[in-house]
Amino acid sequence: MTDIRKTQVEVEASMQHGSFANAFRVVKEVGPDFIIFTEDCQAARVVSRVRVRREFLPTIRKTLSDALMELEGVPPTKEGQPIH
Repeated sequence: MTDIRKTQVEVEASMQHGSFANAFRVVKEVGPDFIIFTEDCQAARVVSRVRVRREFLPTIRKTLSDALMELEGVPPTKEGQPIH
């Protein structure tokens, strides 16, 4: 399996700055929605929906978990568990 972190990824100019989101959810049979939530109005709006195969969700979970732990200085995980 190719390690995506070592693969050059092109970002089109129109995507360079992305869309702001302050929340997200995972919709069954679709994948992650990135959302802007306004507490004052108790309203939310989807700014980006990423459709993925359901089988890909565990890979997304592991990659996010590893990246967040790396940011916090925690070693990467193996099958979802911290490596000590």
